[in-house]
Amino acid sequence: MGRVLRAIFLLLVALAGLAFHVRNQAPLTLDFYAFQAVVPASWLGVGGLVVGVVLGVLATLPARWRLARRIKRLTRELDVARIAAPSVTESPASPLPPPA
Repeated sequence: MGRVLRAIFLLLVALAGLAFHVRNQAPLTLDFYAFQAVVPASWLGVGGLVVGVVLGVLATLPARWRLARRIKRLTRELDVARIAAPSVTESPASPLPPPA
């Protein structure tokens, strides 16, 4: 069910993006110091979106790398602890005498 909802959501976003592109074909002039560029308004919006996504991914990379290293370290520690610990299925020696 989750995949179907995700597919429907992505389809609606794609249709909204296509409608935005079709309705916003007016040329806009971008004036940089060295040059000028004339682009459709929809491409300017898409370009801004792409730049924002790229900057967001780059901003989260250091934290993701740090967490991946921590997960790897904790996994190694867990493996060592599992090897060193006695099996859970073994019954521990009881300090009480057996029942009479």
